[in-house]
Amino acid sequence: MLQDFQIHISYKRRLSFDDFDVSDYADASNMFVEIKKLCAHYEGQFTIKIGEYALEFDLDPDITTIIDDIFSTLEHIQTAEKCAAEIYFFEQGSDTNIVINKDVPDTLSLRVRKGEYVSKVNSMFPETTFEVKLSAFIQEWAQLITIILDLAIKDTPNLARESFFADYKRRLADLLIAQKLRVNFYQRPFYVCQRTPLHLDRRRGDLGLRPASSRCCHRR
Repeated sequence: MLQDFQIHISYKRRLSFDDFDVSDYADASNMFVEIKKLCAHYEGQFTIKIGEYALEFDLDPDITTIIDDIFSTLEHIQTAEKCAAEIYFFEQGSDTNIVINKDVPDTLSLRVRKGEYVSKVNSMFPETTFEVKLSAFIQEWAQLITIILDLAIKDTPNLARESFFADYKRRLADLLIAQKLRVNFYQRPFYVCQRTPLHLDRRRGDLGLRPASSRCCHRR
C-alpha cells in the first residue's frame, strides 16, 4: 500500500551568528559553502514523514551533508527505469540512510538504515519497507530545496547572480517539469521565527512570507 511522503521544515534566525570562515571550506563546492554560511545565520529542523513515522534532522549539519548529491540522486531516480540510490545523513548524531529502490515507473520503495551513531528519535524508526509515489518524493524534496535556496538568496541577495546557483535552480525546475509538478506552498504551512507560522507566497520571486494561522509549529 502506498504511504504518504512529506517533508516539513521549521527555522528561525539565530540571535547571535555562529562563526563562519570561508577559508575553512577551501575544498568544498560553492553551494556547500553558501548553505554552510546560511546555517551560521539560521537554525532549524526538518522532518521527513513516511506514513505515520517520522525522521528528525537539523538544518546544520544535515542539509549540508546532502546538498551536493541530492540533485543527482533525484535526477537518477526520475530518469532511470529501474535503479537503487540512497540519501545518507552521515554526521554523528544523524547516521541515517534512506535507501531507495525503483522497480516500477511511478513508485519507490524506501527503507531506513540506521548506523551506530543514529539519534535516539531516529533509532525508533521501524525496519520495514515503505512504498511511496515517485511524484510525491520529487515534489517534497523540491519544496524543501526551494525553501533553502530562497532563504539563501534572502540572506545573500547577490547569490542569485551566481552561475552555479542558477544551475541549481534550473535543475530543480527541470525535475518538476519532468514530473508535471510545481512546488505548491499552499498545501500546508511551514514555520519560521519564534512560534509564528507563515506560508510561502508562490506569486513572489522571494520568500513572500505571509501569516498562515495561529497553530503552534512546535506542537508534535
